[in-house]
Amino acid sequence: MEFDKERKHQLLFVDSNVNEYQNLTETTNSDTEVVILKGDRDGIEQIAETLKQRTNIAAVHILSHGAAASVQIGATELNLSNIETYRDRLEEWFALPAEANSNSQITAKPEILLYGCNVAATEAGVAFVQRLSQLTGAEVAASDNLTGNAALGGDWELEISTGKIETALAFSAEAREAYSGVLVATFAELLTKINEANADPNPDTIAITANITLAATDVLPKISSPITFTGGGFILNLNAKRGFVVDGGTVSLSNLTITGGLAQGFAGTGGGGGAAGMGGALFINSGTVTVNSVTFNGNRATGGAGAAATPAAPAAGGSADFGTILGGTPGSNITTVGGTGAAGTAAVPNAGNGGVGINNTFGPGVPGGQGGPGGAGGNTAIAGGTGGTGGLGGFGASGVI
Repeated sequence: MEFDKERKHQLLFVDSNVNEYQNLTETTNSDTEVVILKGDRDGIEQIAETLKQRTNIAAVHILSHGAAASVQIGATELNLSNIETYRDRLEEWFALPAEANSNSQITAKPEILLYGCNVAATEAGVAFVQRLSQLTGAEVAASDNLTGNAALGGDWELEISTGKIETALAFSAEAREAYSGVLVATFAELLTKINEANADPNPDTIAITANITLAATDVLPKISSPITFTGGGFILNLNAKRGFVVDGGTVSLSNLTITGGLAQGFAGTGGGGGAAGMGGALFINSGTVTVNSVTFNGNRATGGAGAAATPAAPAAGGSADFGTILGGTPGSNITTVGGTGAAGTAAVPNAGNGGVGINNTFGPGVPGGQGGPGGAGGNTAIAGGTGGTGGLGGFGASGVI
């Protein structure tokens, strides 16, 4: 078999969870072969199998979701912690047949371009890029910030590389500029992108590229503009915080797990009842929401606490003969102060229960039922006001919509 001395061909591997990837891949040049990775298979192995059937590969482009020191390739999250597990497969990517090695015909290094948010961010991200280069024998370039639409804070520059990169970006300038999405991997990025999208009446796409857990002080902003959220199969853990509240616009959620949501109603005051808690994971006040392949798990809503009543004023003592009827503790004469009325007791609210998936795994989730009423209260002199009605439960506890 004759081997060309020059690497010429390029391959673009695409994670199918990347939103609108077709708008990018259709602009690649004729020398670039596009391969769509199967989301349910090991992506490292898929790439190795494909490259084994090709020769003279100059560059491999990978369009996927990313995070610091991590890239999602098919069903595989390749990161700095597990990269040694895939060492044998990665070393196969650009391995040459024995006869080619013996003749030393191909000497130029291949190149890998990673299109994913924040892959090279942090020291760990740089170390990941360097180790990938060492195992594959390729020069590697990756981004240390958001990748995607400039209006949403992204760009297409691969700021970090292990050497000189000769390969041009796989997508045309027009396609990169027109791409409406951005890939986010942290709560801070998600918060920023929702706020920016709310300020823009045009439709926006936000791709979640890593598991995100809200911290104690984190709160998602209300949504008032058209936004498409693509989850990439990742988990949004609300950590006992309110979930998405849609106040307008057309909103789409897909391929995402939302868990740990809690909508707490406001507490009452002055013996009044508490407010209902509404929508642990998703509350639609107005607008239109489309949900596709989204799992709602462990979300709930609970009513606010009923307030304790103001204690009754002391009752004046009556005469020795009538003190037990008109006053509290009998007074020795008409001017003696009687006993004190009982302070109110705070009512206890009941929580709304989350719904349960129809068959626990594959059935669609169903809305939770209306929460029970809050704890009962008596009159203002003795007990607190009635607690708020429990809010609607979250969507199916283990259902998928």
